[in-house]
Amino acid sequence: MDQLSHQVVQIRETDMRLPNLFIAGFWKCATTSLAKYLSDHPDVDTTRYKETYFFLDKDSPLEQEWGSASRLLDTTHEELFGTGGSAKYFLDATPCYYSQKAAFDHIQNYGGKTIFIVRDPSLRFCSSFEFFSHVYQEYPRTTLLNYTKQHLSSDLDGYLARMSSSFHSEILKQDLANGHYWDHIKDWKAAFGNDVIVISAEELQTNPSATLGRLCSFLEIEDIYGSYQFERFQKGYVVRSDAVHRALRRIFKFDPMEYGNFTNEHSHFHPLPKGILRNVLEHAYTYLQHRPVSYSERAIELLKEYYEPYNRALAQNTGINYSGDFALCPGNCSNCPK
Repeated sequence: MDQLSHQVVQIRETDMRLPNLFIAGFWKCATTSLAKYLSDHPDVDTTRYKETYFFLDKDSPLEQEWGSASRLLDTTHEELFGTGGSAKYFLDATPCYYSQKAAFDHIQNYGGKTIFIVRDPSLRFCSSFEFFSHVYQEYPRTTLLNYTKQHLSSDLDGYLARMSSSFHSEILKQDLANGHYWDHIKDWKAAFGNDVIVISAEELQTNPSATLGRLCSFLEIEDIYGSYQFERFQKGYVVRSDAVHRALRRIFKFDPMEYGNFTNEHSHFHPLPKGILRNVLEHAYTYLQHRPVSYSERAIELLKEYYEPYNRALAQNTGINYSGDFALCPGNCSNCPK
């Protein structure tokens, strides 16, 4: 018997269309930007929200707290999935599916194509720490170097004891292993073969037209991205005042990342309609509150050494190479996909 939750079984019994295209990993690897680009293709319909968390294992800590976006947002299945449209593909871009047998089983039983987007694992780890510490404020406050050392020594009990969210505790526990990319991808590739593609956030950042062209070939749809205007969405940042940031999060609540409402940075003001007022507030907040992100070089050196065997496995199997000096960037250059 597969791992699908009761609500997935329920929706299968309706006439609603379920996704057949997935961005299954990985967190902090430009999945939001990629999902937005694909959503603009006429042959790709999307769920209402970028991340549905629908195909989660019924015994997963992620399912126990988060469930599907329909439950989290008090949204019906119909509002979340609708009819799925009539396009060739129906996209669900939940980046934790790489670890969920329910997602794997759904594709195995019903078919579909899967995209994995990876990023230098050392910088992905650093970006995740900054995002969940500063933007979401879910991780206990510490330095990146200390956080790195605690992960490398498997000593996370002190952090976990200070966290109230089982969902974000699970993300924290997986943070280091997230970068074991080929370990996560290999079973999907073995099972689904040419219906799985692996791309890198770096190639998406430096040559987006060519990268989307590859994806169009993979999906067997027309390449419309030659003159497409690429932007980066939902970039992470570090704040100057935690108290101000926390207060605004309480006022404006969680951003469900609804298509059509994405912003370049993760915005407090997502409930407001797009327009002059929202633009002014977002630009003022960015100017007053955001400060440059710069990663600890020592932390990156430690992570680079740790990830080396995993990087070699990824390179041998996909040609994406993060070995050698690749990860020595301090994390604040123009080519870093935050």
